[in-house]
Amino acid sequence: MRKISVIVPVYNVELFLDACLKSIVSQSYRNLEIVLVDDGSTDTSLLICQKHKEIDDRIKIISKENGGLSSARNFGLEFVTGDYVAFIDSDDILHPQFFEYLAANIGEADYIFCLFKKFEDGTNPEMQIDDSKFQIQEISRKEMLTNLNTFHYPHSIIACNKLYKSHIWSNLRFPNGKIHEDEFVIHEVLHNCKSIKFINLELYYYRQRNFSITSGAKSEKAFLDSLEALQNRLQYFKKEGFKSAYDKLQGKIMFLTTEKYVSANNPAWRAIGFSDILTNKTIEPKLRLLLLIRKISENWYLNIQNRKNK
Repeated sequence: MRKISVIVPVYNVELFLDACLKSIVSQSYRNLEIVLVDDGSTDTSLLICQKHKEIDDRIKIISKENGGLSSARNFGLEFVTGDYVAFIDSDDILHPQFFEYLAANIGEADYIFCLFKKFEDGTNPEMQIDDSKFQIQEISRKEMLTNLNTFHYPHSIIACNKLYKSHIWSNLRFPNGKIHEDEFVIHEVLHNCKSIKFINLELYYYRQRNFSITSGAKSEKAFLDSLEALQNRLQYFKKEGFKSAYDKLQGKIMFLTTEKYVSANNPAWRAIGFSDILTNKTIEPKLRLLLLIRKISENWYLNIQNRKNK
């Protein structure tokens, strides 16, 4: 039974942490190295970690100054010794067989992922699995890259519903200070892979909180960080010669640049040229016209948008 290193960033989650840790330590797959990264918590989160460590010697606690989710994950990666790596958010819950299913089916793939299921804060997720519907699918690196936004999106993007072979993270880290950090690294993760597996079971339970890191997804920073991540991926597609994926993603970015947060100086907008707008076949004629108007005159464009919003 190979060892799985489980990295859990912890920051001021005293209301949810106990349930998360119980779902990890009670996993049917027992060979776990549980790395709890206290990211400078100011509530009782560290005490909860210590309580669990006293009764389970698989737990390691490492503490650092507050730096955010990416910083905590990256710090945890410095301490792992397992054959596999998993990232679990400290307010979420796992099915009791989460690691058993993933480890049993990963085979020669570089990582495997499952479906996640959202549940409202204050409720308990239903954890019934219908084995009769179980399916496993193997996908090549290129197939996964070119279908990121269609193949079980967003399950394909987030880091927490996956089991990775450790080598993937040898020289790869999450970007500090970004929201949607998973969007920034997914193409780099896939660059380190030959094949990926997917199982169609809901084994990871994602808690929807009113004040979590990713709540208010329409906030300016969240939106602009996501746009930056997509722009980075676009440049990767260009470098690798994935023409179809490049055109689809560029069309999506073109549409997103019409959002109110995107100024005329935004790098994603500035990277779009007249020829891109004229030749990209994935965008609708109305969007093409609007983008051309913006390239000609920012004032004309803003007047049109203001009229639409009245």
